[in-house]
Amino acid sequence: MSTSAIVSRRPTRPDHSLDGKVILPGDARFDSARRAWNLAIDQRPAAVAFPESAADVAAAVGYAAGHGLRIAAQGTGHNAGPLGPLADTVLLRTDKMRGIQIDPQARTARVEAGVVWIDVVHAAARHGLAALAGSSPDVGVVGYTLGGGLSFLGRKHGLAARHVLAADVVTADGTVLHAWADLVRGEVPDEFTTVGRFVNFPPIPQIPEPIRGKSFVIVEAYHIGDPAQADALLAPLRALGPVNDTITTVPMPALSHLHMDPEQPVPGVGDGMMTGPLPGDAIDAFVQAAGADAAFPLTTIELRHLGGELGRVRPGNGALSSLDGQYLVFAVGSTPVPELTAPVTAQVKAVKDALAPWTARRMYLNYAHTPHPAAPFWTDQAYQRLRQIKATVDPGDLIRSNHPIPPAR
Repeated sequence: MSTSAIVSRRPTRPDHSLDGKVILPGDARFDSARRAWNLAIDQRPAAVAFPESAADVAAAVGYAAGHGLRIAAQGTGHNAGPLGPLADTVLLRTDKMRGIQIDPQARTARVEAGVVWIDVVHAAARHGLAALAGSSPDVGVVGYTLGGGLSFLGRKHGLAARHVLAADVVTADGTVLHAWADLVRGEVPDEFTTVGRFVNFPPIPQIPEPIRGKSFVIVEAYHIGDPAQADALLAPLRALGPVNDTITTVPMPALSHLHMDPEQPVPGVGDGMMTGPLPGDAIDAFVQAAGADAAFPLTTIELRHLGGELGRVRPGNGALSSLDGQYLVFAVGSTPVPELTAPVTAQVKAVKDALAPWTARRMYLNYAHTPHPAAPFWTDQAYQRLRQIKATVDPGDLIRSNHPIPPAR
């Protein structure tokens, strides 16, 4: 969003997902919450957020965007002056994010956004290691490192920024998904299939540690043509600098595992829908309902690109010869305990409601995981023919199905 497009607007209440973590002007705690380390800087933001996790950070970004505000992250406020006036800004203070993990074998430190260097220095020293900290013990690791990081060990080991291996980043919008949508709106060959997804991996031992308990935007690409053609098609997505690019040639059996569907029975609630064309507003609505600021995180929410032979009607191909839509949507959440059924069900509905203006006339049977009328699964002609068949082979409606077709009368 450009600066000229930002509207000055004071928030009146925090988002419910940030209850107790956003402080507004007028609150007795506001003066202490807005205070920078440099007491000469008089910070007066529209609100102050105190996230405790990456999910809270994402929620705060959504909260700011929803109120027409910008957002500024701040660990300690050692260098707060250049931020300038904050009247149209939510100040995101990371003070409560203080987790530190030292891997003495790999000689690495993993720190949360609010960690200060003195804590890392002591944690590393317990393993006989030294940290590339600066001269100020209570400066934040993140701000110091983003600025370069000038350590007293720098002449030997260089800037601290050179030693960053990875970072978890919360972005401000759905740019990856918008880039994907732009790609599939263009001329893409039938050999090219893509899926845009939000995935939230649960914090369980079965999930590999690098992705365990984290959220990602994933674009899956399946191409059965010339690899050079695939590389050309994927270039706009790769230009965004993905966290991980695993596109490679695989044998056919591997294709069964790439989507990461559970391979054992699991409890969950999900449902799908089919849509027509999805303009930019639709992608924004999808991101708002399914992304980082969703009211409840689902396991996966996907947009699967259709078209090609899937949309071509061929004579003699039976009751369902094609899919009369451009995208399939499927949203599902895990419900390992009964208490999760209601919030997961509500969030699945929220995703579908967000895309309701772009709903297609037809529905895909295998993505309908809740009761639906049978008629939208077929063309009118096919549906009436199926009703006649039902009347012939099962006039008493003895056979039960998940989306029953009534016999013709």
